[in-house]
Parts: sequence; structure tokens; C-alpha cells
Amino acid sequence: MESLKITVVMVTYNRSKVVSEAIDCLQKQTYPIENIIIIDNCSTDDTLEVLSKRKAVDSRIQFRMRDENGGYAAGLETGILWGLSDFETDYFWMMDDDSYPVPEALELLVKGIASYKYDMLGLSGFRMTTTTKKTIEPLEEVQTVDYILIDNALVKKGVAEKVGAPNPDFFMMCEDYEYCLRIKKAGFKIGVMKNNHVNRLHLGSQKFSKATLWRGYYHSRNHMIILRQYFSWNMMIHYVLMQLKYLFGSFSAPDRFTRIKFRLIGVYHGLIGKKGKTLRPDTLKFQ
Repeated sequence: MESLKITVVMVTYNRSKVVSEAIDCLQKQTYPIENIIIIDNCSTDDTLEVLSKRKAVDSRIQFRMRDENGGYAAGLETGILWGLSDFETDYFWMMDDDSYPVPEALELLVKGIASYKYDMLGLSGFRMTTTTKKTIEPLEEVQTVDYILIDNALVKKGVAEKVGAPNPDFFMMCEDYEYCLRIKKAGFKIGVMKNNHVNRLHLGSQKFSKATLWRGYYHSRNHMIILRQYFSWNMMIHYVLMQLKYLFGSFSAPDRFTRIKFRLIGVYHGLIGKKGKTLRPDTLKFQ
């Protein structure tokens, strides 16, 4: 098989040790990587210093700092647009900084996307029904799904050229789902690999924390924005049932009323079309 040019686009924020370990994983890949683009979402720690040191010994590494933390999707958009304009590439390998792909992950993704004629291939996939979101464990090497996590997904350059990058209006949460809907609407094919070849740390997802609150807000807001844009009755029923599930589930939490408040505000903001970074994760203040 002809060697394809792969450009990694990784997004990081205030996790210098984590992003350095993620770079270690990239350097151990059995399939060659042409470029490693790292977008720093305006970190205040020593991330830039760490990246500068890593770049000094690996010329494939290029990085930029954004003027503000615009979220995962904004970081991916910055990196993909940079990759399209300044780098020769065939595919973009998108990832967060707290996901550590095993050494053969990229090699298997390249083989799968080429052999089975997919346009975007991921390591975690889902099928949506009227009532549930079902995680797919493929029986075959690669299987078609409704959407995938774009973290560690491999996407063809032509897809990014036609439909763009993940939407920065979402800030956090649901950018995967919307991007897959947009890609499928354009006629491209999405699949998931049979086995999960990545270790995800899921940092910041503690049971009772600020993250629980801002994630709940952006989850309900962004799903409502998606519902308005891609409306179907099945999607509407799924959204209502999903929100009821989370709202009733909140009653067992010690911060139940705060959780419910943030989630309901998210529904309202989605209805009126508020987009972007409308809630600061660090202060939980609306802006």
C-alpha cells in the first residue's frame, strides 16, 4: 500500500505533562507521521516551554497558541485550517491531549480506511435510535455507524476541504455528533474499528465537580442546537428522553438543584440560539 501522509492535529490546555506523554505515544507509532500540529488553547502553565523543547528534537512538531481557550472544536478548527493551508497531507488524525493511542493504532486506522473505503474512521462509534445511543462493538474489522468520537479519528483531507472542521460554536460537548451529521449529509462514509486501540484518561470528569455542571449545560445546549439544525421527529423524541433521563438522574446528586438549573439553562440557550463560550468552566459565570 502506498504510504500516505498523515498530519496529527492535537489540542491541549494547561496539561504540559499530559501532552508530553501524548507526544511520546505519537513517536512510538508504527506508521509514519508526517506532521504533528499541536494547538494550545491559551495555557497558563509551562505547556509552551515543554512544546518548544519537544520541537527542538522532533522537527515534525509545530504548535500555535490561540488568543483564548475556545474549546476542543475551536482548537481542531485552527489546526485543520493550518494543515490545509501550509502542509502536504492526505489525512488528519484528530486527538485530544489525554488520549494515548497504542503503537499500532494509526497503522490499523490507515489500513482500515483504505481497505474498506471509508472517509472518516474512528476508534469509538455509536448508533442512534429514537430512545437510546448504543455503543457499537463491531463484529467485523470495520463497521458503519451513525457517529464516532472524533478524538483519535482519521479523516480524509478531501472531507475537511469540503465540509470544514468541527464547529467552534459548540465550545465543548457534542462537536463529534454535529461533525458526523455534517459529513454524512455531504455524502461521506463514517466507520468504527473493531477494537479500541486507545487509552483515554478522561481527565476532569469527576463525579461531583465544576466539570459536571458546565458539561451538563453545554451538553443540553448543543444537543438543542443540533436538533434545530438537523430536525427530525426521531431526534426530537431522543432529545426529550435524554434530557429527562439526566434531569431525573440529578436528584440523587448532592448538588441536584444546581445541576438541574444548569441543564435547563442549556436547553433554553439552545432554543434561542446562543452559541460559543457562553459559560466559563473555571468560574461557572455566564457571559
